[in-house]
Amino acid sequence: PDSTIYRNIARHPEAERHDGVVALRVDGPLFFANTAFLADTIGGLVDESKVPVSAIVLDAGAIGSVDASAASALVELAEAQESQGKQVWLCSLRGPVRDQLLGAGLLGVIPEQQLVARVQDAMDVVEELA
Repeated sequence: PDSTIYRNIARHPEAERHDGVVALRVDGPLFFANTAFLADTIGGLVDESKVPVSAIVLDAGAIGSVDASAASALVELAEAQESQGKQVWLCSLRGPVRDQLLGAGLLGVIPEQQLVARVQDAMDVVEELA
């Protein structure tokens, strides 16, 4: 509470939830074998939410690499969520990962202003919308 630090709510029960927002961090590279797990995880968090989800905030700072298959899958995931009225925010993208996602057509799906430097930058906006 009262900070810009975001934690795993399963490990930190004192952490506050933000209604209508699913925020998660990916802690490794994205490649063809783990993109389905990411999509399933996001889908599960959306389904478990007690209120309708309006935004998904993905902390991508620990994604060191992404292969072409995963880039396409992430674009498709964003497209599916955006088509359901959910904003998708990507935070802390590393340069090469950003380049790969842009090359896969990410900006055709989500606006560039939803690619932000910090999780807090996304949360400041989505909290106002909720």
